[in-house]
Amino acid sequence: MGAPQYEQAGADIGGTGTTNTIPRWTGPSTLGDSGLIDDGSVIYTTARNAAFGSTSSAGYRARVLAAAGTGSAFGVRIDAGTNSTDYALRIANQATTSDYFVVRGDGHVGIGTPAPVSYANYRTLAMAGAATGAIIDMGPGTNLQTSGGLQIATTATGTDINAQGPSGGAAAVLRFSAGTWGAVPARMLVSGSGTQAQSQVAIGTSSFTSGCSLTVAQSIDASQSAQGLKLPATPGN
Repeated sequence: MGAPQYEQAGADIGGTGTTNTIPRWTGPSTLGDSGLIDDGSVIYTTARNAAFGSTSSAGYRARVLAAAGTGSAFGVRIDAGTNSTDYALRIANQATTSDYFVVRGDGHVGIGTPAPVSYANYRTLAMAGAATGAIIDMGPGTNLQTSGGLQIATTATGTDINAQGPSGGAAAVLRFSAGTWGAVPARMLVSGSGTQAQSQVAIGTSSFTSGCSLTVAQSIDASQSAQGLKLPATPGN
């Protein structure tokens, strides 16, 4: 039995191409260069910096689908950036007029700014907001309004640190902790219950004394203050 024989159906296929360039149909019977290059080791777009688009995955322009399984579900790795004049990653709006997120070549990260401030021997996360300020929200759920969380907000008048309980739930407690790794006890607590006039702070204890604004586990040393320790003239007031 001899080798299989093929017969051409229809018109001839013609066209020219470039070495290592993946072809594409430029007409019903014509092949030409595409925007993809395969040099035998990597596949990349023309000149390694052309735009790449895909209309798959519900409107996303590009999608990386990793294999399922522990140790094999890797996503994207970017090896780029060497100093403050370049970027390893830069995400902007469609018009490229506003930066959303950047990782600069020297490792500093900017949110809302392409130029995070650099400090010697430190990595910087810089956030630049609108004229009203910038906010960092952190919480256990995908919706902080329903799950509660911590909010740090900066404005022209100062910085707010807000511990917020879930909407309709119990008020949050703001805890300040310090210690060694794995053993970090709460040193100071601020209660989120009651009105502003009913604010309570506990130092060295996790319990608040009813009716008292300040509860301390040890003595208060006011010897370094020229004013001493002021207490209400009338007990209970």
